[in-house]
Amino acid sequence: METMETANRRRPSSLQWWPVLIASLALFGWPISSSSRWQVAASSPFTLEGSLNSYAQLRKWNAALNGTLQLEFRSTQPSGLLIYTDDGGKFDFFELKLVEGALRLRYNLGAGAQILTVGRNLSDGHWHNVTMKRNGDQTALTVDHVTVTRASRGKEFNFGNLVTNSAVYVGGLPAWYGAELTRLALPSVLFEPRYRGDLRNVIYSDAVGQHPRQQEILESQMAELTVHILLTERERETTKLSSFSNRHFVCLDNRKNSRAFYSAKLGTNAGDR
Repeated sequence: METMETANRRRPSSLQWWPVLIASLALFGWPISSSSRWQVAASSPFTLEGSLNSYAQLRKWNAALNGTLQLEFRSTQPSGLLIYTDDGGKFDFFELKLVEGALRLRYNLGAGAQILTVGRNLSDGHWHNVTMKRNGDQTALTVDHVTVTRASRGKEFNFGNLVTNSAVYVGGLPAWYGAELTRLALPSVLFEPRYRGDLRNVIYSDAVGQHPRQQEILESQMAELTVHILLTERERETTKLSSFSNRHFVCLDNRKNSRAFYSAKLGTNAGDR
């Protein structure tokens, strides 16, 4: 006869009923909403396919006089635009891109463009840590603990105005800029090769007086986001196609360290919430 102690050992804990599902969400033209039923971890990596229309839009960066922007990237493409933001089409801009395996920061704080270049063979398929840091007239670019710094010319070093500055664009820019080049401080950025690869942990301040924080995608095209979804056993069993049926999921259940895939399209039965 089974004892209570034996039964308790055999009974799965409540945590075992929370399988971690790793999903690949294709966001072809769909913006990501923070109010979505599926909560996306801020550090989740996202992939840009590098097509002519691919990009992701994040909040504005409060670069000001001493702003810092951090990110991690992984790519096998030697050239491509990583980050672009400007002051709304006047003078100031930051353009971060891969150029033949090196990371190049081109920027202008109103007195002419400057260039910082760090690294080589960075398109090796491994994760690389990047930090852009401002301190008055000094701008520094750090890649994997290697830092290059340069001083800007002029007397005014504040980066534009947060109200009128552009968003932060990753991997490319929206197509509508093609008809409004005057809204770009660096119009040539529109013709840069699009970035193809992964990014994660994009961190910066997006408001005056705010500490740097993880950023999330506000809008995207041809981007794929890796998300971690937690479902109860009952939720998984009652999952039905819903409005998510137009978004392609491939799910992997790690609860039993298995590699069995679930339905390719995933939604939630709203009646069970």
